[in-house]
Amino acid sequence: MFFPVCIDIENKKCLVIGGGKIAYKKIKTLSRYNSDITVIAEEIKEEKIREIGNIDIREKRFSDENLREYMLVVAATDDKELNEEIAEFCIKNNILVNNVTSKNKMNVRFGAILEDEDYQILVSSHGKNCKNSKKLRDEIKNIIK
Repeated sequence: MFFPVCIDIENKKCLVIGGGKIAYKKIKTLSRYNSDITVIAEEIKEEKIREIGNIDIREKRFSDENLREYMLVVAATDDKELNEEIAEFCIKNNILVNNVTSKNKMNVRFGAILEDEDYQILVSSHGKNCKNSKKLRDEIKNIIK
């Protein structure tokens, strides 16, 4: 069971492994919080990733040799087995990890975020249905306008 918590990732080293659409969404979210983002992917398939400022893009094959230097890792490749290997390593080494191809093999989930200067609300469906989380977030937004 996941405990909901907010963490400060400003200027913290975050790694996103993958260069597709889901990786782009994760990078975009992390970049809103001024984290120090590195992206490793053999190929950047989602060109919008290059448009996000202030990220270090390394187009190369992933290797776990430097994972310990990151506070948060996002395994966002299209290879489920690789994502699980990354998640297992991170969990064993007390590194926060989000695995986009699993609902449980991770220790961090991203949710639908609603925030302004007065509040921050995160909606999570326990990894079951992200679309429902976003729908509920939007309903909450309409209620508190």
